[in-house]
Amino acid sequence: MLKCPSSPPATVAVVCLFQVHCTLQLFDKLCEKRLGESVIIYGALIDGLCKTNEIGRALYMHRRMVKAECKVNELTYDMIIDAQMGVY
Repeated sequence: MLKCPSSPPATVAVVCLFQVHCTLQLFDKLCEKRLGESVIIYGALIDGLCKTNEIGRALYMHRRMVKAECKVNELTYDMIIDAQMGVY
């Protein structure tokens, strides 16, 4: 997340949400070309979504990961559980 000391929190939130949206669009384009469906890319996306408190989207990406038959590892579950418990 971008953090500028002179920026009001609402501005930082808008920038962050825009970055999440752009990242998900890029991921969709990678998947169209069959380049995005790896445990590393899914894990990075899920981690980023959890850290920006986008837990619903993180769970959606998890479901998408399972549907793509990408192996879900322990770390992926840890990220989602930590986010739901408010660890981030």
